[in-house]
Amino acid sequence: IVALASGVHDLDLDTGAVKMRAPSPLAKDVSLHEGRCDPSGRFWIGSCHDEFLHTGKRGIGFLFRMDGNKLTPMADNFTVANSLAFSNDGRTIYLGDSVTGVIRAWDCDPATGNLSKERDFIRYPAVLGKNGLDGAHIDSEGCYWSAAFGESALKRWRPDGTPDMEIKLPFTQPTMLTFGGKDLDTIYVTTSYMMIDDEARRRQ
Repeated sequence: IVALASGVHDLDLDTGAVKMRAPSPLAKDVSLHEGRCDPSGRFWIGSCHDEFLHTGKRGIGFLFRMDGNKLTPMADNFTVANSLAFSNDGRTIYLGDSVTGVIRAWDCDPATGNLSKERDFIRYPAVLGKNGLDGAHIDSEGCYWSAAFGESALKRWRPDGTPDMEIKLPFTQPTMLTFGGKDLDTIYVTTSYMMIDDEARRRQ
């Protein structure tokens, strides 16, 4: 599947053809942004307000759950939804807003996908246009990792939200991480060159 401006589509890897699965219910200046599957196989996706820097509009985005051929809004008040992750048992969902720096958490019923007990998990000192938490993942100990965009680092928090570890990186704009390798002891990281100059791009 692939998320486009118009919605979530099935992608034929042989032909490159896309077929609409779930149309986007968002306004034209709000895009589907970051999505992934929970441990039960449900697909979740947040949204990003493309023009918030120019319009000043904030908090008009959502977290959606894909139910068959539609996107069901499950949480609101996001500007740039990021840092989506799921606990290993699927009973907790995490999602943040890059503009506010707040990572929220919800209890999730694995049988129904319904959310309850919204609370703040992390309140991060993000500076708009400079730094913030991007893609996230949960490790085997239930700890929350996030790529600290603009800070050349990966950061880890304990399940209770206590800061636990930082790994410095040789590039400034990490965007997502995941664990791989035979023993899942290798971290793979993607990066961006947004908001850095040509000299920094060449160096990194």
